Amino acid sequence: MNIRTLLSNLASPFSNPWPRWIEQSTPDVYIVSFPKSGRTWLSFFLAHYFSAYYRLGIDVDMHSMYEIIASDGGSDNVPLPAWIRGDIPKIYATHRVYTPRFKSSKILFVFRDPCDVMVSYYFHQTKHRQKYHQSLSAFLHSRKHGMPYYQRWLDSWQVIRKRAESIETTYEEMTADFEAVGRRALEFVGTPVDEPLLATALHAASFDHMLKTELEGRRIPGHNYNREDRDARRIRRGVIGGHIDYLNDEDRAYIRAVKGAS
Repeated sequence: MNIRTLLSNLASPFSNPWPRWIEQSTPDVYIVSFPKSGRTWLSFFLAHYFSAYYRLGIDVDMHSMYEIIASDGGSDNVPLPAWIRGDIPKIYATHRVYTPRFKSSKILFVFRDPCDVMVSYYFHQTKHRQKYHQSLSAFLHSRKHGMPYYQRWLDSWQVIRKRAESIETTYEEMTADFEAVGRRALEFVGTPVDEPLLATALHAASFDHMLKTELEGRRIPGHNYNREDRDARRIRRGVIGGHIDYLNDEDRAYIRAVKGAS
């Protein structure tokens, strides 16, 4: 199946129109991930670092981070400071499938164990977004959200994953050594490392600090959910292998089988 046919058959939950202002300015770097793979974590770090390094004067929280790092669902009419100033890397974080639009930009991929992804994404859709109302097992088999969609999303990106202008990291690498991932990300986007500012941004992007920010700060734009419910939060558990508490052997075998076929 060629890429055009693949995309035409794809029922994507992230196929909303691009913001109008992006048509006049191509991003320097896209952060590309399937939902719940670590995109928010990496974007939060970069937003903190950029705000300090480029003296943007933005107090970064779960709302204002999107004033620095563009993303799907952001403002349709107002370009971000990076798009206006010209001296800041223009970064757009997305869950979209591949299209030729991405060819002219660098790509920073973020991947995660699909078992953990599926569990976290299930809670994101059921409790955070409140848009899915069936069982976890049904979710795994959903063409719109589950492993069939994950496989098609992953397959769509194979065309450029190995090119020189792309790098990859994983949630597991970020958990093991986030400083190393952060340094590599800054180098990739073309921003020098300032050691004191790096230390501050790393602290800001720690699980405890991000959770505190989510609980006490402004809500994520367009998201209205119960922050007292751990499973409804954007910053939920932050553990590797947490799927063991939710998936049975059959569910895990199904995920591994689909992932192995991609």
